[in-house]
Amino acid sequence: MGMLNRSMCTLWTANVAIKAFYINLVLAAVKAPVLLLLVPDYLPKPHKGALQKLKELDIIGMVLNAGIYVGWVIPMTFASTLWGWSDNRTIASFVAFGVIFIAFAIQQGIPLFTTLERRVFPAQFLRRTVMILLYVSTSCTNSALLVPAYYIPIFFQFTRGDSPVDAAVRLLPLVILAIVSVMVQGITMPLVGYYTPYYTISGVLIVIGSALMSTVGVDTPVANIYGYSIIIGIGTGLGIQASYGVAAAKVKEDEVQHAINYINLAQIGAETLSLTVAGTIFQQLAFKNLSKYLAGRGYTSAELIAAIAGTQSVILQNGSEEVRSLAIEAIVEAMKKVYITMIAAGALQVICSVFLPREKLFMKPAAA
Repeated sequence: MGMLNRSMCTLWTANVAIKAFYINLVLAAVKAPVLLLLVPDYLPKPHKGALQKLKELDIIGMVLNAGIYVGWVIPMTFASTLWGWSDNRTIASFVAFGVIFIAFAIQQGIPLFTTLERRVFPAQFLRRTVMILLYVSTSCTNSALLVPAYYIPIFFQFTRGDSPVDAAVRLLPLVILAIVSVMVQGITMPLVGYYTPYYTISGVLIVIGSALMSTVGVDTPVANIYGYSIIIGIGTGLGIQASYGVAAAKVKEDEVQHAINYINLAQIGAETLSLTVAGTIFQQLAFKNLSKYLAGRGYTSAELIAAIAGTQSVILQNGSEEVRSLAIEAIVEAMKKVYITMIAAGALQVICSVFLPREKLFMKPAAA
Protein backbone atom coordinates (compact mmCIF):
# COMPACT_ATOMS: atom_id res chain seq x y z
CA MET A 1 0.00 0.00 0.00
CA GLY A 2 2.86 2.38 0.79
CA MET A 3 4.38 1.78 -2.64
CA LEU A 4 0.96 2.40 -4.24
CA ASN A 5 0.58 5.69 -2.38
CA ARG A 6 4.05 6.80 -3.46
CA SER A 7 3.28 5.90 -7.07
CA MET A 8 0.00 7.83 -6.98
CA CYS A 9 1.79 10.83 -5.48
CA THR A 10 4.45 10.71 -8.17
CA LEU A 11 1.84 10.45 -10.92
CA TRP A 12 -0.07 13.41 -9.43
CA THR A 13 3.12 15.49 -9.37
CA ALA A 14 3.95 14.54 -12.94
CA ASN A 15 0.41 15.46 -14.05
CA VAL A 16 0.72 18.90 -12.46
CA ALA A 17 4.13 19.41 -14.09
CA ILE A 18 2.77 18.42 -17.52
CA LYS A 19 0.03 21.05 -17.26
CA ALA A 20 2.69 23.72 -16.78
CA PHE A 21 3.82 23.08 -20.34
CA TYR A 22 0.49 24.29 -21.71
CA ILE A 23 1.99 27.78 -21.69
CA ASN A 24 4.18 26.62 -24.58
CA LEU A 25 1.07 26.33 -26.73
CA VAL A 26 0.32 30.00 -26.21
CA LEU A 27 3.91 31.03 -26.91
CA ALA A 28 4.04 28.88 -30.03
CA ALA A 29 0.78 30.40 -31.32
CA VAL A 30 2.26 33.89 -30.92
CA LYS A 31 5.66 32.99 -32.36
CA ALA A 32 4.57 30.84 -35.33
CA PRO A 33 3.32 33.70 -37.56
CA VAL A 34 6.57 35.61 -36.99
CA LEU A 35 8.68 32.59 -37.94
CA LEU A 36 6.59 31.79 -41.00
CA LEU A 37 6.36 35.31 -42.37
CA LEU A 38 9.54 37.10 -41.34
CA VAL A 39 12.29 34.49 -41.14
CA PRO A 40 13.87 33.99 -44.60
CA ASP A 41 13.92 30.55 -46.16
CA TYR A 42 17.19 28.64 -45.93
CA LEU A 43 17.70 25.41 -47.80
CA PRO A 44 21.19 23.95 -47.39
CA LYS A 45 22.40 21.64 -50.17
CA PRO A 46 19.41 22.29 -52.47
CA HIS A 47 20.70 19.73 -54.97
CA LYS A 48 20.07 16.89 -52.50
CA GLY A 49 16.68 15.36 -51.77
CA ALA A 50 15.09 15.04 -48.33
CA LEU A 51 15.68 11.28 -48.16
CA GLN A 52 19.33 11.68 -49.06
CA LYS A 53 19.78 14.32 -46.36
CA LEU A 54 18.05 12.07 -43.85
CA LYS A 55 20.48 9.26 -44.63
CA GLU A 56 23.39 11.58 -43.87
CA LEU A 57 22.20 12.19 -40.30
CA ASP A 58 23.92 10.35 -37.47
CA ILE A 59 20.73 8.61 -36.36
CA ILE A 60 22.50 6.06 -34.15
CA GLY A 61 24.47 8.82 -32.45
CA MET A 62 21.28 10.78 -31.82
CA VAL A 63 19.55 7.75 -30.29
CA LEU A 64 22.52 6.90 -28.07
CA ASN A 65 22.88 10.54 -27.02
CA ALA A 66 19.22 10.66 -26.00
CA GLY A 67 19.65 7.34 -24.24
CA ILE A 68 22.44 8.80 -22.09
CA TYR A 69 20.12 11.53 -20.80
CA VAL A 70 17.26 9.09 -20.18
CA GLY A 71 19.58 6.58 -18.55
CA TRP A 72 20.81 9.28 -16.17
CA VAL A 73 17.47 10.86 -15.30
CA ILE A 74 15.51 7.67 -14.56
CA PRO A 75 17.65 6.27 -11.70
CA MET A 76 18.39 9.71 -10.25
CA THR A 77 14.67 10.53 -10.16
CA PHE A 78 13.11 7.29 -9.02
CA ALA A 79 15.87 6.15 -6.66
CA SER A 80 15.28 9.19 -4.45
CA THR A 81 11.49 8.77 -4.28
CA LEU A 82 10.27 5.27 -5.10
CA TRP A 83 12.99 2.69 -5.50
CA GLY A 84 15.83 3.40 -3.10
CA TRP A 85 19.51 3.50 -4.02
CA SER A 86 20.14 -0.20 -3.37
CA ASP A 87 17.11 -1.35 -5.33
CA ASN A 88 17.85 -3.69 -8.23
CA ARG A 89 16.02 -1.34 -10.60
CA THR A 90 18.27 1.53 -9.60
CA ILE A 91 21.41 -0.54 -10.07
CA ALA A 92 20.17 -1.86 -13.42
CA SER A 93 19.37 1.68 -14.59
CA PHE A 94 22.85 2.92 -13.73
CA VAL A 95 24.39 -0.09 -15.48
CA ALA A 96 22.28 0.67 -18.57
CA PHE A 97 23.42 4.30 -18.39
CA GLY A 98 27.06 3.21 -18.28
CA VAL A 99 26.66 0.81 -21.19
CA ILE A 100 24.93 3.43 -23.34
CA PHE A 101 27.57 6.02 -22.47
CA ILE A 102 30.40 3.68 -23.46
CA ALA A 103 28.58 2.69 -26.65
CA PHE A 104 28.13 6.35 -27.57
CA ALA A 105 31.79 7.12 -26.88
CA ILE A 106 32.93 4.23 -29.08
CA GLN A 107 30.44 5.02 -31.85
CA GLN A 108 31.45 8.68 -31.95
CA GLY A 109 35.17 8.09 -31.48
CA ILE A 110 35.74 5.57 -34.30
CA PRO A 111 33.16 6.65 -35.77
CA LEU A 112 30.65 3.87 -36.57
CA PHE A 113 27.78 4.18 -39.09
CA THR A 114 28.62 7.84 -39.67
CA THR A 115 31.55 10.06 -40.63
CA LEU A 116 33.82 12.45 -38.78
CA GLU A 117 31.96 15.39 -40.29
CA ARG A 118 28.45 14.10 -39.58
CA ARG A 119 28.78 12.61 -36.10
CA VAL A 120 26.63 14.17 -33.36
CA PHE A 121 29.47 14.95 -30.98
CA PRO A 122 32.56 16.65 -32.48
CA ALA A 123 35.01 14.58 -30.48
CA GLN A 124 38.05 16.15 -32.15
CA PHE A 125 37.70 19.10 -29.77
CA LEU A 126 38.43 16.84 -26.80
CA ARG A 127 42.08 16.91 -27.91
CA ARG A 128 42.23 20.68 -27.39
CA THR A 129 42.59 21.93 -23.83
CA VAL A 130 40.93 25.27 -24.51
CA MET A 131 37.84 23.63 -25.99
CA ILE A 132 37.51 21.32 -23.00
CA LEU A 133 37.72 24.30 -20.65
CA LEU A 134 35.07 26.13 -22.67
CA TYR A 135 32.81 23.07 -22.52
CA VAL A 136 33.14 22.78 -18.75
CA SER A 137 32.69 26.53 -18.21
CA THR A 138 29.55 26.58 -20.35
CA SER A 139 28.13 23.67 -18.37
CA CYS A 140 28.88 25.42 -15.08
CA THR A 141 27.26 28.70 -16.12
CA ASN A 142 24.12 27.04 -17.45
CA SER A 143 23.77 25.00 -14.27
CA ALA A 144 24.11 28.13 -12.15
CA LEU A 145 21.26 29.80 -14.04
CA LEU A 146 18.85 26.88 -14.25
CA VAL A 147 18.91 25.81 -10.60
CA PRO A 148 17.78 29.15 -9.10
CA ALA A 149 15.33 29.65 -11.98
CA TYR A 150 13.67 26.44 -10.83
CA TYR A 151 13.91 26.75 -7.05
CA ILE A 152 13.29 30.46 -6.43
CA PRO A 153 9.61 30.23 -7.48
CA ILE A 154 9.19 27.08 -5.41
CA PHE A 155 10.65 28.87 -2.40
CA PHE A 156 8.14 31.70 -2.66
CA GLN A 157 5.24 29.31 -3.13
CA PHE A 158 6.12 27.52 0.09
CA THR A 159 7.09 30.50 2.23
CA ARG A 160 4.88 33.31 0.90
CA GLY A 161 1.94 31.35 -0.46
CA ASP A 162 2.46 32.74 -3.97
CA SER A 163 0.38 31.55 -6.90
CA PRO A 164 2.36 30.05 -9.79
CA VAL A 165 2.12 33.33 -11.70
CA ASP A 166 3.24 35.45 -8.73
CA ALA A 167 6.09 33.05 -8.03
CA ALA A 168 7.23 33.29 -11.65
CA VAL A 169 7.28 37.09 -11.41
CA ARG A 170 9.81 36.73 -8.58
CA LEU A 171 12.28 35.52 -11.21
CA LEU A 172 12.35 38.83 -13.06
CA PRO A 173 15.44 40.23 -11.24
CA LEU A 174 17.38 37.07 -12.12
CA VAL A 175 16.15 36.85 -15.70
CA ILE A 176 16.36 40.54 -16.59
CA LEU A 177 19.88 40.96 -15.25
CA ALA A 178 20.99 37.75 -16.97
CA ILE A 179 19.64 39.02 -20.31
CA VAL A 180 21.23 42.44 -19.87
CA SER A 181 24.56 40.84 -18.94
CA VAL A 182 24.42 38.60 -22.01
CA MET A 183 23.97 41.69 -24.16
CA VAL A 184 26.82 43.51 -22.40
CA GLN A 185 29.11 40.52 -22.87
CA GLY A 186 28.10 40.12 -26.51
CA ILE A 187 28.86 43.77 -27.28
CA THR A 188 32.02 44.27 -25.26
CA MET A 189 33.88 40.98 -25.69
CA PRO A 190 34.53 41.39 -29.45
CA LEU A 191 35.68 44.96 -28.75
CA VAL A 192 37.96 44.05 -25.84
CA GLY A 193 39.20 40.81 -27.39
CA TYR A 194 40.27 39.31 -24.06
CA TYR A 195 37.77 36.67 -22.95
CA THR A 196 39.35 35.10 -19.85
CA PRO A 197 38.28 37.92 -17.46
CA TYR A 198 34.64 37.35 -18.38
CA TYR A 199 34.82 33.74 -17.21
CA THR A 200 36.65 34.68 -14.02
CA ILE A 201 34.23 37.45 -13.06
CA SER A 202 31.29 35.25 -13.99
CA GLY A 203 32.49 32.40 -11.78
CA VAL A 204 33.24 34.68 -8.83
CA LEU A 205 29.78 36.28 -8.97
CA ILE A 206 28.14 32.85 -9.22
CA VAL A 207 30.00 31.68 -6.10
CA ILE A 208 29.05 34.83 -4.17
CA GLY A 209 25.41 34.80 -5.22
CA SER A 210 25.02 31.07 -4.63
CA ALA A 211 26.68 31.27 -1.21
CA LEU A 212 24.25 34.04 -0.25
CA MET A 213 21.28 32.03 -1.54
CA SER A 214 22.38 29.07 0.59
CA THR A 215 21.74 31.23 3.67
CA VAL A 216 18.15 32.08 2.75
CA GLY A 217 15.64 30.98 5.35
CA VAL A 218 11.89 31.15 5.79
CA ASP A 219 11.99 34.73 7.12
CA THR A 220 14.69 36.18 4.85
CA PRO A 221 13.48 39.55 3.46
CA VAL A 222 12.35 39.47 -0.14
CA ALA A 223 14.70 42.36 -1.02
CA ASN A 224 17.68 40.25 0.08
CA ILE A 225 16.63 37.37 -2.16
CA TYR A 226 16.20 39.72 -5.10
CA GLY A 227 19.67 41.11 -4.46
CA TYR A 228 21.22 37.65 -4.33
CA SER A 229 19.44 36.62 -7.53
CA ILE A 230 20.69 39.79 -9.27
CA ILE A 231 24.28 38.80 -8.46
CA ILE A 232 23.66 35.34 -9.92
CA GLY A 233 21.96 36.85 -12.96
CA ILE A 234 24.91 39.11 -13.73
CA GLY A 235 27.38 36.28 -13.17
CA THR A 236 25.59 33.78 -15.39
CA GLY A 237 24.84 36.38 -18.06
CA LEU A 238 28.52 37.24 -18.48
CA GLY A 239 29.44 33.64 -19.22
CA ILE A 240 26.44 31.74 -20.52
CA GLN A 241 26.86 32.70 -24.21
CA ALA A 242 30.54 33.67 -24.21
CA SER A 243 31.84 30.30 -25.37
CA TYR A 244 30.05 30.51 -28.70
CA GLY A 245 32.19 33.44 -29.80
CA VAL A 246 35.40 32.12 -28.27
CA ALA A 247 35.01 28.58 -29.61
CA ALA A 248 34.22 29.84 -33.11
CA ALA A 249 37.28 32.09 -33.01
CA LYS A 250 39.56 29.26 -31.86
CA VAL A 251 38.77 26.85 -34.70
CA LYS A 252 39.23 26.81 -38.46
CA GLU A 253 36.59 28.33 -40.69
CA ASP A 254 35.19 24.95 -41.72
CA GLU A 255 34.91 23.90 -38.06
CA VAL A 256 32.81 26.83 -36.86
CA GLN A 257 29.50 24.97 -37.16
CA HIS A 258 30.95 21.99 -35.29
CA ALA A 259 32.21 24.32 -32.55
CA ILE A 260 28.75 25.85 -32.13
CA ASN A 261 27.23 22.36 -31.94
CA TYR A 262 29.87 21.42 -29.36
CA ILE A 263 28.84 24.30 -27.08
CA ASN A 264 25.16 23.48 -27.66
CA LEU A 265 25.79 19.99 -26.32
CA ALA A 266 27.48 21.49 -23.26
CA GLN A 267 24.36 23.51 -22.54
CA ILE A 268 21.99 20.59 -23.04
CA GLY A 269 24.08 18.31 -20.86
CA ALA A 270 24.26 20.94 -18.12
CA GLU A 271 20.47 21.27 -18.05
CA THR A 272 20.00 17.54 -17.57
CA LEU A 273 22.82 17.05 -15.08
CA SER A 274 22.24 20.09 -12.87
CA LEU A 275 18.48 19.85 -12.47
CA THR A 276 18.60 16.10 -11.89
CA VAL A 277 21.31 16.34 -9.23
CA ALA A 278 19.64 19.33 -7.58
CA GLY A 279 16.27 17.57 -7.59
CA THR A 280 17.75 14.45 -6.04
CA ILE A 281 19.44 16.44 -3.27
CA PHE A 282 16.28 18.40 -2.57
CA GLN A 283 13.95 15.39 -2.45
CA GLN A 284 16.28 13.29 -0.33
CA LEU A 285 17.01 15.99 2.25
CA ALA A 286 13.44 17.32 2.32
CA PHE A 287 12.05 13.84 3.03
CA LYS A 288 14.70 13.29 5.70
CA ASN A 289 13.96 16.65 7.33
CA LEU A 290 10.19 16.15 7.25
CA SER A 291 10.56 12.69 8.77
CA LYS A 292 12.62 14.25 11.57
CA TYR A 293 10.59 17.43 12.16
CA LEU A 294 7.19 15.69 12.03
CA ALA A 295 8.18 12.46 13.79
CA GLY A 296 5.46 10.98 15.98
CA ARG A 297 2.59 12.88 14.32
CA GLY A 298 1.27 9.93 12.33
CA TYR A 299 2.04 11.10 8.80
CA THR A 300 2.78 8.44 6.21
CA SER A 301 5.70 8.45 3.79
CA ALA A 302 3.30 9.20 0.93
CA GLU A 303 2.00 12.28 2.76
CA LEU A 304 5.54 13.52 3.38
CA ILE A 305 6.40 13.07 -0.30
CA ALA A 306 3.21 14.91 -1.26
CA ALA A 307 4.28 17.86 0.91
CA ILE A 308 7.59 18.01 -0.99
CA ALA A 309 5.73 17.88 -4.29
CA GLY A 310 3.78 21.07 -3.57
CA THR A 311 1.67 23.13 -1.22
CA GLN A 312 -1.53 21.27 -2.19
CA SER A 313 -1.00 18.47 0.33
CA VAL A 314 -2.65 17.15 3.47
CA ILE A 315 0.17 18.40 5.67
CA LEU A 316 0.34 21.93 4.29
CA GLN A 317 -3.40 22.42 3.78
CA ASN A 318 -4.97 20.61 6.72
CA GLY A 319 -2.18 20.56 9.27
CA SER A 320 -2.06 22.84 12.28
CA GLU A 321 -0.12 26.10 12.18
CA GLU A 322 2.73 24.42 14.05
CA VAL A 323 2.81 21.50 11.62
CA ARG A 324 2.81 23.78 8.59
CA SER A 325 5.61 25.89 10.03
CA LEU A 326 7.72 22.84 10.78
CA ALA A 327 7.08 21.36 7.34
CA ILE A 328 7.99 24.57 5.51
CA GLU A 329 11.13 24.98 7.60
CA ALA A 330 12.14 21.40 6.82
CA ILE A 331 11.63 21.95 3.09
CA VAL A 332 13.46 25.29 3.03
CA GLU A 333 16.40 23.79 4.91
CA ALA A 334 16.67 21.16 2.18
CA MET A 335 16.35 23.79 -0.52
CA LYS A 336 19.32 25.72 0.89
CA LYS A 337 21.57 22.72 0.28
CA VAL A 338 20.73 22.75 -3.42
CA TYR A 339 22.76 25.93 -3.87
CA ILE A 340 25.90 24.11 -2.78
CA THR A 341 25.94 22.56 -6.26
CA MET A 342 25.96 26.10 -7.70
CA ILE A 343 28.84 27.14 -5.46
CA ALA A 344 30.77 24.15 -6.78
CA ALA A 345 29.86 25.07 -10.38
CA GLY A 346 31.03 28.66 -9.92
CA ALA A 347 34.25 27.55 -8.25
CA LEU A 348 34.96 25.09 -11.07
CA GLN A 349 34.42 27.86 -13.59
CA VAL A 350 36.92 30.08 -11.80
CA ILE A 351 39.44 27.23 -11.84
CA CYS A 352 38.87 26.73 -15.58
CA SER A 353 39.41 30.45 -16.19
CA VAL A 354 42.83 30.23 -14.53
CA PHE A 355 43.95 27.77 -17.21
CA LEU A 356 42.45 29.66 -20.15
CA PRO A 357 45.01 31.48 -22.33
CA ARG A 358 45.61 35.17 -21.68
CA GLU A 359 45.19 36.05 -25.30
CA LYS A 360 43.34 38.53 -27.45
CA LEU A 361 41.06 37.07 -30.08
CA PHE A 362 39.45 38.49 -33.15
CA MET A 363 35.84 37.39 -32.85
CA LYS A 364 34.44 36.28 -36.17
CA PRO A 365 31.37 38.19 -37.32
CA ALA A 366 29.44 34.91 -37.57
CA ALA A 367 30.25 34.12 -33.96
CA ALA A 368 29.27 37.61 -32.80
